[in-house]
Amino acid sequence: MKPLCDASNLVKWGRVGINESNWCSLGVSLTEYVWSYIGSDCPPDICNRNEP
Repeated sequence: MKPLCDASNLVKWGRVGINESNWCSLGVSLTEYVWSYIGSDCPPDICNRNEP
């Protein structure tokens, strides 16, 4: 699970409840999600998933 989606981590940061963001259920990075949300493909030099 992504740290920002895990309720136990949110409590550590002073947030309560669960994060029900669409991003939490997708298999993409937050950067890729934001690019997609604004209607663009994430540039390969930023979101190259083949790089370590």
